[in-house]
Amino acid sequence: MTTCYMREDGYRFQLLMTPDEYVPQHLFTFFVQVIAQFWPILRPLSADLWVESRVYDPEIETYLKSENKPTTQAWHIRDESIPESIALKGRIGDAPQEDIVPSLTPDAIGAWLRRATGQTSSPDSVIVPDYMSIHFTRSRLYDVDVEVRDTEITLPVQAWRGGPIAGTAPIERRGDGLWVAAPTPDVMYPPVTLAIGDYWDTSLQLTVHVYWSPWFEEGTAEYWALRHVLAQLVRLGWIDNLDNLGDVVAGLAMPSPNVVTEKGIA
Repeated sequence: MTTCYMREDGYRFQLLMTPDEYVPQHLFTFFVQVIAQFWPILRPLSADLWVESRVYDPEIETYLKSENKPTTQAWHIRDESIPESIALKGRIGDAPQEDIVPSLTPDAIGAWLRRATGQTSSPDSVIVPDYMSIHFTRSRLYDVDVEVRDTEITLPVQAWRGGPIAGTAPIERRGDGLWVAAPTPDVMYPPVTLAIGDYWDTSLQLTVHVYWSPWFEEGTAEYWALRHVLAQLVRLGWIDNLDNLGDVVAGLAMPSPNVVTEKGIA
């Protein structure tokens, strides 16, 4: 059985998007774009959002934060089909507006973002998504040797916090392959997390933290699947801010899906 190793500081990628025309009301479309590109390999189980009011300053031709705060700034949305082992909680704000949807698809997140930014605001201001965090996820497994039982599949995860710590994360057999859900009470981080936020009032910054070894060790299908998604975002105009993607991603294709049999993965 394969054991994943968790890197608690996370391997980090940062991508920047500077729209040709900075229109605050349209910023949420870039948030949805990121979710849609990651969808083949990462499915949010929940998302947390913080919104701000902005007002246009004609002297510097930039939208700046307004003193008039939105009525509801913290928002939380979650998928209703969350594995029992996932101890889900909101991560932004003390009492966020909470929504539950049958499936947290890119379209569902887009509708949620439109509602959060469509709140009534003061006449001279607009409401924008300031920061969105995705920490609870399902991540696609392509090429991992796991023990398949009739009732459950688990993936051992080993971390180091003052000594070796072993935990497990549930693997789900879904219609399109195997997915691992995390974090769990004994596994602090999922394989990959996403955060999108405002960057100097003119751009958006996407931060991708990679915590589990199949996603950061070169040579695995999960490693190349992640880099394929990041390369696609670069083609869509996101800039590799840390310059750690390299030219190797230019012609990447997604790995072939795995096939679950009665004995394991074909």
